[in-house]
Amino acid sequence: SRYCKMLPLIVTTNLGLNEMKSTDLDTAHQRIYSRILEMCVPIYCGGEDKRKEEGTEKLVQVQNLITG
Repeated sequence: SRYCKMLPLIVTTNLGLNEMKSTDLDTAHQRIYSRILEMCVPIYCGGEDKRKEEGTEKLVQVQNLITG
């Protein structure tokens, strides 16, 4: 309905632009990504993966608890 009414849309993804434009995808994914790219302006917001960093810190804490 947002598409038909030409309303703004914000989509976030961890896929890169090249992955979304890939021709190796099945038809359903190609159609979805094509629609997203038609409706949205891609903006890259890179950075470190904070979840990975936090997970590593938690692992170290658990290892310290186990080894005393």
